Amino acid sequence: MEKKNGLASLISKIIITMAIIGALIVAIYVIYPNIKKSLLNHDAPAISEESNPDSETDIGSDQSSVSNNSINEEDDHSSTSNTTPSSTPASEELLNKLDKSYDPYLLEPSEIAKQIYMDHYEEFSDGSHIQTKRNPSVIEYFAHSLLENPGSYATDPGYDPFPEYAMPYFSQWDQRWGYTEYAGADFGISGCGPTVLTMVYTHLTGDIDMTPKSMGEFATANGYAIDGNGSSWMLMSEGAEKLGLTVETLILHKPVIDEALLAGKPIILVVGPGHFTSQGHFVVIHDIDANGDYLIFDPFNIHNAFRTFSYAELEDQIRNIWAYSY
Repeated sequence: MEKKNGLASLISKIIITMAIIGALIVAIYVIYPNIKKSLLNHDAPAISEESNPDSETDIGSDQSSVSNNSINEEDDHSSTSNTTPSSTPASEELLNKLDKSYDPYLLEPSEIAKQIYMDHYEEFSDGSHIQTKRNPSVIEYFAHSLLENPGSYATDPGYDPFPEYAMPYFSQWDQRWGYTEYAGADFGISGCGPTVLTMVYTHLTGDIDMTPKSMGEFATANGYAIDGNGSSWMLMSEGAEKLGLTVETLILHKPVIDEALLAGKPIILVVGPGHFTSQGHFVVIHDIDANGDYLIFDPFNIHNAFRTFSYAELEDQIRNIWAYSY
């Protein structure tokens, strides 16, 4: 009997020892690599690609884990900050030479703006660097952010960059509103939602008094601006209806989209990672050409208005679709 008890005790000890060894192996292969990875990459903030189905930032969507508009969304959305890099004595001379106002429809940044941006490169967020790679023109916006009260120098550009189209084009980083606050960030980063809805609203109603800034104020007053998350999708449906527009939510099917456009109904898309953003973004399809391809106004990147997009290019990026009439 004692032998059996002794054998049972030995087996029990062996099992416990093996369990401890197994736990140590797990710790070595799971915990240690993560610690090592963290140590090796402690200087590189991660960009979240998580999606929030109820709101979209702008390209904002490209501004996560960092300064002007962090997000826990596809781009993302979390804590945000309106702080901008401060100018240093070495750059004061260039800042003094910088034209205090800029054209929001420019296709290339000025040489002075590029030099200022590079001088302060490390001070700008990773999100800013992603955005300027996608659209170098926005370097002008970031360079001017180093000025004290940059919005005070804003002027009306005085022309329509696309007079051949019925719908007006607006840029979210236009100096007239780009440095105002929207959804807990600078409008130039988070304001794609109000900007696209302004294009549609102005086109359909002819109301030229509505600007992206005033649309942003409308969105904020009605609870459609979400700090750290840009604009709620409800701005494009419920919000648009409050403004007097008729809104239809469309299914993701090319014949349905084409029918709406051919009936004169502009379409707002909310898109995810792809051609327009690494996170979430709003754009407008304002027309369809003879080949069945789409003409798009992107409020962050004017370059996208100079080409067309096929349904196949857009399909996997589209999250939701709204068509409008008045």
